[in-house]
Amino acid sequence: MRALSLAGLNGGLLLAVLLLALALVTVKYQVRQQWLTLHQAREQGDALDRQWSQLLLEQATWGAAIRVERTARERLDMTMPTPADTVILHGRQ
Repeated sequence: MRALSLAGLNGGLLLAVLLLALALVTVKYQVRQQWLTLHQAREQGDALDRQWSQLLLEQATWGAAIRVERTARERLDMTMPTPADTVILHGRQ
């Protein structure tokens, strides 16, 4: 009788160990998947940060040109020349 209960206990423990091993493998796989998702999200965030910096630089560049044109027009009464007022000089050939 005692041998039978030990066999049942051993069988139960074996089953528990197998279930825990399966759970461990499953959790490890899920962690790896989540880490890959996090890594991809960080890379995407870095790319968006680079794009944002580029857009800010572009905005500053365009803003400076517009500001110069507005200042020239308002303070100095300058205007854009018409095609008739434009002369193209050719260098020595």
